[in-house]
Amino acid sequence: MIHKGTVVTSKPDLYDLLCRWHRDTNSRTLGEFGTFGGQVWLWLELPDLPRRARLNADTSREAVGEYLDDVARRGADVPWRVITNRRGSMNKVTFTDDGRLIPGWYCYLV
Repeated sequence: MIHKGTVVTSKPDLYDLLCRWHRDTNSRTLGEFGTFGGQVWLWLELPDLPRRARLNADTSREAVGEYLDDVARRGADVPWRVITNRRGSMNKVTFTDDGRLIPGWYCYLV
């Protein structure tokens, strides 16, 4: 279980945290949320992002699995991208090398 409000300051630490969560739980999402999934669960203060980011409670197990697979292939410290969200704001954060959206990965700049 990951505690709500946990602050992560490096990508290797994020990988370790999400790897343990993925291995040690059966949870379908990163955190608990009622009817509003956009609740912040993890704060990301990563050196290569322009400002603080949040990883939301409704981030799915499948999306975390894709992140873990990506890190296994390319390493934890690869550059991430900030892309346009569904509403047109440039604040969605993706870990993919091609800027592709990962369904269930809900990470946004604050």
